[in-house]
Amino acid sequence: MSSLNPGSFVFWLPALLTLLFGFSTTLGCSAQEAQTDAEALDLKGWKMVFDCEFDSPADLKKWNILERSENANAELQCYTPKAVTVDNGYLYITGRKEDTKFDGKLRHYTSGILNTQKKLDVIYGRFDIRFKVPKGKGFWPAFWLLPTDDSWPPEIDWFEQLGHDPKTIYISNHWGQHYNGFHPSHGPKKFEATSPDFSEDFHTLTGFWYPNKLVTYVDGKKAAVSLDGIPDQKMFMILNLAIGGDWPGSPTDETKFPSEMVVDYVRVYQKSK
Repeated sequence: MSSLNPGSFVFWLPALLTLLFGFSTTLGCSAQEAQTDAEALDLKGWKMVFDCEFDSPADLKKWNILERSENANAELQCYTPKAVTVDNGYLYITGRKEDTKFDGKLRHYTSGILNTQKKLDVIYGRFDIRFKVPKGKGFWPAFWLLPTDDSWPPEIDWFEQLGHDPKTIYISNHWGQHYNGFHPSHGPKKFEATSPDFSEDFHTLTGFWYPNKLVTYVDGKKAAVSLDGIPDQKMFMILNLAIGGDWPGSPTDETKFPSEMVVDYVRVYQKSK
């Protein structure tokens, strides 16, 4: 008979504990999985690197407000700075039905887009926003990230929303290689989050961009996790309200103009060193 090797204890102990008590010694994973939403959203260990409360029009200096008529996805709007305003502690991106000619292009709708390219470009972090969307066929508001070097993919869509379905937002991670010069060959990984109505009141969203995953919380509840194709390059934030396009379709006679995407705040944090 061979004597008991004390080193073998580490091999049979987990099985014995599982048999006797219904748990294993892999307590680290279990504790992480058991983490509550409130614990996950705690700000301990995070350092704020960007804070825009929209308390003053001067807050718009933290963003680039763009003007352009060329748009992807067959969108119908001309983006114009006059559509981006701050009032009473909120950012308003207003969509209007009006003819505007810019750079030789006539558009029948105007709206706004702003980004932080070259003003805030980060790799990894926590992104918080409190927002309300417009309701109506043809509206397409979004809060998203693109690479600083203008490459594509990747693309992180913390949320997109279609105006005819105000109870749903879409959370996407676009990744992979170019295919025919445009579409990624993998992805996007897309999730849907539902709420009573994203147009009737403000809602909060927190997006975590880690080196190995994206995790999104909506109104304090986990809504999406993506583990594939996580971006590893600097990116900037974009807020915009598109009108029309391949996905939302064109406005109808029932679509109300003017209508606004409203943002209470945008905050960005990175892990404290």
